[in-house]
Amino acid sequence: MVIETNLSLIFWDTLGGVIKNLPFFILIIWGVKVLSKSISNGMKTIIKQMPDWISEYDNMKMKHYKIEQAIAGRTR
Repeated sequence: MVIETNLSLIFWDTLGGVIKNLPFFILIIWGVKVLSKSISNGMKTIIKQMPDWISEYDNMKMKHYKIEQAIAGRTR
């Protein structure tokens, strides 16, 4: 009969736990990669559309400014 030391028991128990949970580790790593790729692609599209949004916002502000100037000129 072989008597194992405490460190040996701890090592084999840890190794067994890692092997038992290996699919979860792989799924977590894969999920993080997929999420980061999705967020990266989403940010790229947002950044590409941003100049259009800025020019549209500028056009809207100019229309509001012209309307306010016309109203101000009419009330004088």
